[in-house]
Amino acid sequence: MGGAGSSSSNARAPLLGGGQSSSCPAEEVVTGTPVGFSSADEDGHLVCAVCISPLDRAVTYRLPNCGHTFHTLCLASALQVSQLCPICRVEVDAEAASHIAKHICSDSSQSGSLLAAEILIEIRERGRSSKPETRVSAEETADAIRKAARTGDAGKIPAIATLLGRGKEASGRPPQPPSVRLAAVEALRLLVPAFASSWPGLPHV
Repeated sequence: MGGAGSSSSNARAPLLGGGQSSSCPAEEVVTGTPVGFSSADEDGHLVCAVCISPLDRAVTYRLPNCGHTFHTLCLASALQVSQLCPICRVEVDAEAASHIAKHICSDSSQSGSLLAAEILIEIRERGRSSKPETRVSAEETADAIRKAARTGDAGKIPAIATLLGRGKEASGRPPQPPSVRLAAVEALRLLVPAFASSWPGLPHV
């Protein structure tokens, strides 16, 4: 029995980073999920807990409250389902979520930049109601929309159109701030050739 226990312990050692002899710092173990050694690499690799792929394959973001690290786009997707850390369930506050959205918007290599505007929408709709925070969120959303228009980023068209679709109070949701809705109209005029310059919804913006 003792021999079997020792063998089992040894077999599991690589998954834990090699035990006390591991070169993987404790800080790295906190920020990701360590996986086993490979024959080609003597170092342990850390993976994103959302997609289970190595962290070094894409841009990452480290949550300030708990220190866990994920691929930025993976974390953005997870936050649209629940505003909690996918590992420890610590709440991700509105400021951190806004930083994630800005990080995606500012990085031209991020193929899923559409998520940034969506995160900002979700933050506002979840009722984080202090006036300064709401004002900053609206400004950031409008800036992201203007940037999409300037760069011709057609991938953001669905999110921008959604902003206009949520403008009426009859929908049961708060209307978007005027600055956001005006930015959305101007962006759609640039990004969608068929978008009429005399759009009938303009008086309601």
